[in-house]
Amino acid sequence: MLAGRPILVQATEYAAARTEGYTVLGLVDFPGVTYRELDGEAEV
Repeated sequence: MLAGRPILVQATEYAAARTEGYTVLGLVDFPGVTYRELDGEAEV
């Protein structure tokens, strides 16, 4: 469903989500996922 579509994430939250014990990594890094990291406020 999300494959090929960018997911907008805050860079600090994305980094935290990829650390051990934060969440299930399979829910963060899955086949076809593309993240667009943002720093601070952004208009989308």
